[in-house]
Amino acid sequence: MAAAGIAATVQVFRRVSADRWVEHTREVQTLADKLLTNPIDAETGVRGYVLTGKEAFLEPYMASIQVVFTNIASLKAMTAGNSPQQKFLESIQRRVHLRILELEKIASFVKRGEQSKAVEAVRSEYGESVMQAVRGQIAKFGEEEAPPQNAGTKIRDILDGNRSSKRL
Repeated sequence: MAAAGIAATVQVFRRVSADRWVEHTREVQTLADKLLTNPIDAETGVRGYVLTGKEAFLEPYMASIQVVFTNIASLKAMTAGNSPQQKFLESIQRRVHLRILELEKIASFVKRGEQSKAVEAVRSEYGESVMQAVRGQIAKFGEEEAPPQNAGTKIRDILDGNRSSKRL
């Protein structure tokens, strides 16, 4: 009887651990997705500012800058034990920083009344190339985090004793 109780307790702990792992993966992937949307929000704000000259368009830009680096710091903490992910995050952080510097330059052109320089900078492919690199790094980062397809279900099945799912 005691052995059965111990076995049941071990099963419960394993299931809780598997559930936490799956939830952690979801949290990391959700936050990683925001690493792409934050710079896009910043770009949108600066482009609105270039088109209208209204500083209200810089509000999403300013908010996005603060959030993106907070998200990177959170992801670094969440993936501290994963060296490849840490390297991807360093690369993402450098590229996002480059994009933000470019957006700051564009906004400064407008502030100085150099509208044509701002439009030229927006039209350049530099920002797109940086964001393409960020997309690629985020995809690789996500692949490193992603469990095998249906891993959560397979882990739960194994813990529940379903022998057909014993092979991950």
